[in-house]
Amino acid sequence: MKREVSPPSSKADVPFNDFTFQSNIGKSISLPTGTSIVIEPGVLEFEDGKEVEGEVKLQYREVFDAVGSFLTGIPMAYDSAGEEHQLSTAGMFELKAFSDDKPLRIKEGKNIQINLANNEKGSEYNYYNFNKGSGNWDYLLTPEVKANTIKSEYAAKLAAFPPAPEKPKEFMNDVPVLDINSLKEKRTEMFTLSIKGVFSRSRTELQ
Repeated sequence: MKREVSPPSSKADVPFNDFTFQSNIGKSISLPTGTSIVIEPGVLEFEDGKEVEGEVKLQYREVFDAVGSFLTGIPMAYDSAGEEHQLSTAGMFELKAFSDDKPLRIKEGKNIQINLANNEKGSEYNYYNFNKGSGNWDYLLTPEVKANTIKSEYAAKLAAFPPAPEKPKEFMNDVPVLDINSLKEKRTEMFTLSIKGVFSRSRTELQ
């Protein structure tokens, strides 16, 4: 039986990211995962070979683990020398392009540059393309592995954010707290909390 892409649920399927650009201008895209996509002007055409003019809609999604593979319904089995094997993935992507709601393809001799982020260490992975016609994976090439500078930059920006606040703790009688109800009184005793989490006591008169 021919293998097909069949997600177990349309509601749980991995969504696509949508991008638009002009066909005569091209597009460069950087994703938070560290993946980058470079589309040069004029590399796409309609399936009948006609030139594309105007706006292009690009759909892109990627998965990096077994859960994502399951949700997309992408079959991970492949045939080699008459035997069935299972692929181990370090990352997969799906790319679609449309113009006037009609599918596009890459021109002969042209290409779209995709630097796919890789969460796995090592360089023993190869590129395969799932052939929907045969229902099997076709070997393409062995990729060149480079440092993921985009992901490192995003990680550095996230590290600059302040730490998450502490989770609420169980009330203890010997620890001062802020009593919101006491603010209803004209003269009240209240506690103020410093940035470091140390309580200081002060007396304030509300007007």
